[in-house]
Amino acid sequence: MDILIDKTYFYGNIAIPDKNEEGSNLERAMVQYQREFLRKVLGDHYYLLTETANLSETYTEIYKAIYGTAFEVNSENFIYDGLVNKAENKSAIANYVFIKYQEERIQSNDSFGLSEANSTELSTKMPFVNRIAEVKREIEATVYRLYDYIYYSGDPFWSLFNFPFTEKNANSWQI
Repeated sequence: MDILIDKTYFYGNIAIPDKNEEGSNLERAMVQYQREFLRKVLGDHYYLLTETANLSETYTEIYKAIYGTAFEVNSENFIYDGLVNKAENKSAIANYVFIKYQEERIQSNDSFGLSEANSTELSTKMPFVNRIAEVKREIEATVYRLYDYIYYSGDPFWSLFNFPFTEKNANSWQI
């Protein structure tokens, strides 16, 4: 599977000021953590299906899970914006990558203190801890809306789905 996000998703609360600098390792993080996130959210069975899915086929369940869809529950319409929302340039995957990427950077700077670029970034808009908490809430909201879609779609494609991300095991994810 190709990478579903690019560096343009890292703005606002998940801004990474040096994202375009050589040696930032963001590209590697996007590949690594996209895979990790999709496995956690979809489980191994459905993650493996994303690896071979043709994402130009907009009618497939994998496409809808990744890019969103409208669905109905008891004659009421809902919209699931997707794990990747191209229209708004937002993504739960990008949020997850941001958290993991920042953890890497903090760990690598831990013994030496934060560099000037990192300390400037960590203080923008809101305190860093609050930013991380908000980003985690956004991830959880998106995943729960995905699960609403899967549950209410009734599509046989999802018959093996076991909802791996739940309140019970969310903390063990360490997101």
